[in-house]
Amino acid sequence: MNDSYKVWTLVFSGFLTLIMTSFFPDSGGGAAMLLFITVPFFIVLGIILALFYRFISKKVKD
Repeated sequence: MNDSYKVWTLVFSGFLTLIMTSFFPDSGGGAAMLLFITVPFFIVLGIILALFYRFISKKVKD
């Protein structure tokens, strides 16, 4: 698999939480607050891990 596909897979994996929100019903304020905190966290984590992987993979190729 090409490294660019792996990087984009890591980036888009952060958006999986948005897809999962449609499967879990909002049972009050607690669930909404949990999703409000976790969605941006996982999006940023996916982007950071993708950049880290790209940096490491370029270093290993050289």
